[in-house]
Amino acid sequence: MAKIGRNAACPCGSGKKFKKCCMTRQRTEGHATAPVGWSTPDLDTDELDRLSNSVIDLLEAKRYDDAETRAREVIRRFPGSPDGLERLADVHTDRGDLAAAHETYRKLEKALPTLKSLTPDKEYRSWLADRLRKTAPDA
Repeated sequence: MAKIGRNAACPCGSGKKFKKCCMTRQRTEGHATAPVGWSTPDLDTDELDRLSNSVIDLLEAKRYDDAETRAREVIRRFPGSPDGLERLADVHTDRGDLAAAHETYRKLEKALPTLKSLTPDKEYRSWLADRLRKTAPDA
């Protein structure tokens, strides 16, 4: 089975993200695939996913302060995962603070070699480079 990024569109065609759709079903059936570029031996991925997804839910509800607090909780509780920095950058982007989003993506880029749960592949590096371009001061 090909690896599917957890934030990618679900291949079932539901229109949902893979992590909110078939990834859960794969786990319960006993053959979950890790997201592209990820290795998660030391992480409680269910709790990480729950917290990370709750940031997205708070952003959809336009509860930016709560979303920022939750993103910072992800950073604190899961320092070996890029999720917290990714979600914090999402908060800044949704608030329209592209300079803060860009700074957060830069922190993520610098932290990549130290993150336990991520071995960045070409797809992830391309995604991060795209985010850095979109949030750059001259963008």
